[in-house]
Amino acid sequence: MPDATVTLSNTELGITLTSKTDKDGAYQFLEVRPATYVLTVSAAGFANYKQSGLVLLVATPTTNDIKMQLASVATTVEVITTAQSINTKMPRLAAP
Repeated sequence: MPDATVTLSNTELGITLTSKTDKDGAYQFLEVRPATYVLTVSAAGFANYKQSGLVLLVATPTTNDIKMQLASVATTVEVITTAQSINTKMPRLAAP
């Protein structure tokens, strides 16, 4: 998914890294300190994705393929009408 925002964070270390996916949906974080992170992904039209407990180690590349779910959409339609009078009397027919 192109142009998604990917965030890698660790509140204990005060680290928040953000990246955007490329045209093929790929993303990469370089020189990440070894720790346990939270990975979040957001993209227009999709539900936010969150993965906690992502352990990253020294000199150990990690691949994390993500499947995004379509966001649920609620549509509200508001119809406003005005009162209209309706003629309920039949017109008289003239005799020939």
